Amino acid sequence: MATNYPACHAFPLTPEWVTNSWATQKIASSTAKAEYVRAKKHIRNYLENVDYHAQCEADRAIAERKKAAEAALLPLQKQATQVFGSHWAIVCGQNNFCLFPGGRLQDSRGGLWLG
Repeated sequence: MATNYPACHAFPLTPEWVTNSWATQKIASSTAKAEYVRAKKHIRNYLENVDYHAQCEADRAIAERKKAAEAALLPLQKQATQVFGSHWAIVCGQNNFCLFPGGRLQDSRGGLWLG
């Protein structure tokens, strides 16, 4: 929020005023940090609070971008297809194993059943 009033420099604000102004987004987090330092009360706690909320906002923004990217990729993904039937086999790799329904494997060269 823009204003043409000069900042209060005659005396420091109380941390409660700074927190209220920062929570209602009347001042930026960098300004809030500077005012907390000027207030000289529980500086470390207030600064850690500002940093924590900044990190939470960054994490939330990353999660939203990730969700949007996944939603954009969803139409581009192929749907998995299932093959039904009792007499099909898939030849896999160089070893010529055949995969039968139920997860049974058979070596096509020696007739060895695995599993």
